[in-house]
Amino acid sequence: MPRGKTKTDQERLSEIDGLIKSLEGKKAKLDEKIKGLKNQKQDILTKEKQMQMEKIQDLIYKSGFTPEEVLEKLKRVE
Repeated sequence: MPRGKTKTDQERLSEIDGLIKSLEGKKAKLDEKIKGLKNQKQDILTKEKQMQMEKIQDLIYKSGFTPEEVLEKLKRVE
């Protein structure tokens, strides 16, 4: 025994369109959040890489070797 009024095809299509629009809106918001998080991640990775490079530069400076000498030593290790 059916409960409630049977919807017409137009009513069902309209309902489906409404759900699609709602989900697309949520998706757009999620896409923006994901984009922001990816940017934050990239900023952190860039900052970490910069800090590592500064440490390497300090070590080279403190070692008394020129950058060319350090490169030559590293090439010999390979």
